[in-house]
Amino acid sequence: MDSIGHSLKTIRYSVISLKYVSTPREDFTAKNTRTAPSDNVLIIVDESIRGDYLSINTPEVNTTPALEKYLNKYQDNILNYGIMTASATASSPARASVLTGFNHIPDTELGSLRNPSVFDIAKANGYRTILINVQGDFPDPLFRKSDMRSVDEVYLNDGDFDSASNMDADFYAADFIHKRLAEEKGLFIFLEKVGAHIPYETRYDGEDRANQIFMPKMNRGERYTLEKRERVINSYKNLLR
Repeated sequence: MDSIGHSLKTIRYSVISLKYVSTPREDFTAKNTRTAPSDNVLIIVDESIRGDYLSINTPEVNTTPALEKYLNKYQDNILNYGIMTASATASSPARASVLTGFNHIPDTELGSLRNPSVFDIAKANGYRTILINVQGDFPDPLFRKSDMRSVDEVYLNDGDFDSASNMDADFYAADFIHKRLAEEKGLFIFLEKVGAHIPYETRYDGEDRANQIFMPKMNRGERYTLEKRERVINSYKNLLR
């Protein structure tokens, strides 16, 4: 099936699944319950990242020198899985696959609604659970308000990480997480970034010449069209860099 047909089928099943918003999640019981974990767990979900546009996978694009440095310096601690296919073509089902472990689309068995969430599993293992969604779009049809019962702290895009330009919100979240990890143990933190979400020119300071690496690029507020493909890609590469 072509990508458009598959996307339409995915959307159809997603709409059908809305009928089951009251479907309860299965309970999770840890086999060896830990009441006071001595470590921390951090999961970071990035936004709109293509593996072939990262220079750790495609050196000629030259977009991720910082990641290249980390990979070389910490070879025993970092594993790059290379270019992989996203689990879905939209943010909500893609992140739901991380949150609930459902492993096929269309989700005809409603695993995204029935499976225990990572927060359920973390909570059952004694962790204090923290959800940071800098985009602020939780809850959604797949991670519902009822799923928040296993989340001890919720931070959306207002308050601590609010940024009118969306350029600094991820960095505010990083500072918050760094402080908590340095001072506490037994934390499970799930962060979803603003990342490289469109429109690209609102996510980084494209007026700063230091960020004008790939040119020509789009201007802020300019409408995307197929004729501007090269400039759109350059804006995306600047943002990744």
